[in-house]
Amino acid sequence: MKIAIFPPSLEVGGVQRVALSLARGFLAQNIDVELVLIKKEGAFLDHVPPELPIVDLQATRALTSIVPLSAYLRKSQPDVLLAISESVNLPAIWAKMLPRSGKTKIAVMVVNTLSQYQANTNIRREKVYTTLTRWFYPRADYVIALSEGIRQDLAAFIHFPLDRIITMPSPVLTPDFYERANQPISHYWFDEDTSEKKDDIPIILGVARFVQAKDLETLIRAFAIVRAQRPARLLIIGDGEDRPKLEALVSELGLSDEDVSLPGFLHNLPYMKATDVFVLSSVFEGLPTVLIESLACSPAIVSTDCPSGPQEILDGGKYGIIVPMRDPQAMATAIMHQLDHPPDVEPLRKQAQNYSMEVVINRYLELFGNTQ
Repeated sequence: MKIAIFPPSLEVGGVQRVALSLARGFLAQNIDVELVLIKKEGAFLDHVPPELPIVDLQATRALTSIVPLSAYLRKSQPDVLLAISESVNLPAIWAKMLPRSGKTKIAVMVVNTLSQYQANTNIRREKVYTTLTRWFYPRADYVIALSEGIRQDLAAFIHFPLDRIITMPSPVLTPDFYERANQPISHYWFDEDTSEKKDDIPIILGVARFVQAKDLETLIRAFAIVRAQRPARLLIIGDGEDRPKLEALVSELGLSDEDVSLPGFLHNLPYMKATDVFVLSSVFEGLPTVLIESLACSPAIVSTDCPSGPQEILDGGKYGIIVPMRDPQAMATAIMHQLDHPPDVEPLRKQAQNYSMEVVINRYLELFGNTQ
């Protein structure tokens, strides 16, 4: 079997992590796999395993990659082309529709709740996407959703047969996962030698891009409520366009650098182990990787009830407290409960194993098995 993986880019992001994790998983099973890129560039190029061949389509964007992608399919003839995310799903289907593209089966992966994504974008061409998916997704051989919530949303939003959509989670727990989680910490709230907190003040952790969908404003407001009642600190790992707005909010709420730290992008796994509560504040997600990572690393979890992912990952609140979206008071109450009543972490760690590479890759091979 030969599988080609087609992500939108190798820039830093959750989709790219999914693509590389799948590639590593297939390689570990001795599957012939290639990474097909619109253009060979991006911060994650250094993370590509040396034994993974890269096909550079030398295009400028997804739409201009259709013809070279069709030529690749004709020449290389992979059994399956797995497109990773909405921005490349349609180009993958269209490339296969061109003459003499071969017999490759096309698998498209939906990583967002489409209804929420459409509701939160003002870009006109994105609005057209819904119509195009209704027309062309039926031409894909496999339609894969990263979570059950995405599956249900996709079926309802574009009127696609539910039984044609397969739920496949991300292979988050890769073989090097715990090695990465044990990397040293470099932050002034932690001891550099031990990677432990310098004092007993609890630290709440958020990990997200600084964009509207992650609603870090609610997390900061919730932390201000917590901080008004007890000593605590808030560490948010990430960066993005909303940084000035978030920094202004921190100042507006009377919080200092000793209360809130926004250090930019860091390896988040060691910080999940070293902090006291992980919080996801998003208003919509696909299948949030950081929430799965927190199951494997964090002492306690609080998450918004956003579509989709948290209900599925945390099993309706069994493995973390789920709170309403955009409700700082409810989030603050949940954070304080987790600080005062730390849960038993063993059930969390066991739940995380549902997202191990071995489990997920075996499911993919079972799905694609009829191509052999």
